[in-house]
Amino acid sequence: MRMIKGTRRACCVAICCVIAACGIHSTEAGGNPDGIITQETLIWSDEFTGKTAQSAPNPANWTYDTGGGGWGNDELEIYCSYGSDTAPCNPKNPNAYVGNEGYLHIVAREPTLGTYTSA
Repeated sequence: MRMIKGTRRACCVAICCVIAACGIHSTEAGGNPDGIITQETLIWSDEFTGKTAQSAPNPANWTYDTGGGGWGNDELEIYCSYGSDTAPCNPKNPNAYVGNEGYLHIVAREPTLGTYTSA
């Protein structure tokens, strides 16, 4: 592709102006006049502080999609909430739990041959 004389220079100048403009930060957005962000703002967190080996995830932060039937894309697993005893879910072996080591566990299981559960 052939550029018209002077077009390349105009494009370079325009690109430089855009790059320079992107470097300007507003102090109203929490920055300072130098454009340096000095503090991050935490929006949401969950520390996964389980008290036992298999605690329920915090219900204020987590919900479950439960059931089966393929979900429109032929998924084989049945989704179980914590503590559910609706077959094939098993409250003794939950598919989602918070361990006392600080992790959220999401576990797929095969309680019987060809039957899969998850959370």
